Amino acid sequence: MRIVFVIGPSMSGKSFFIAREFPEAGFINSFTFTQHAFNAESNEEIEEILRNAQHYCREELKNRIRKMKDDDVIVLEHPMLEKTTRAFYLEGVQEVTDVLPECVIVEPSNELLMELSDNEQQLLLYRAYEKSIFELPQLDEGFGEIRYVRALPWKPAS
Repeated sequence: MRIVFVIGPSMSGKSFFIAREFPEAGFINSFTFTQHAFNAESNEEIEEILRNAQHYCREELKNRIRKMKDDDVIVLEHPMLEKTTRAFYLEGVQEVTDVLPECVIVEPSNELLMELSDNEQQLLLYRAYEKSIFELPQLDEGFGEIRYVRALPWKPAS
């Protein structure tokens, strides 16, 4: 059984990496649970949706792990920029198995970020915020392995 957390900032290439490296794995994307925040009408509503989304995502992860066989792989895609967010998911994993998750940190290339961005100024501000809250993962958080990968090459849709 392999549990892999693929983390990194927005637009770093996490989904591309997962599609290439883990095409047969079970897959959980935290965005599935947070996308309803786009329709929220207030900051309070956004906060509640996001808070609940984290719980739903963790419960989905735990439920999938419970059903895993020895040779199965499950991948959780999530920014997990802050240590407290990673701890929340790691505690969930520890509730159902003693397998230590792997952590793959996807680092974006500047070229990829610029190609994906329509508003360069807004992107730079957003990236500065993400850098300010990102805490590098450590093995003692509960990971069996931590590795860094570069974003995959990206080609715009034709």
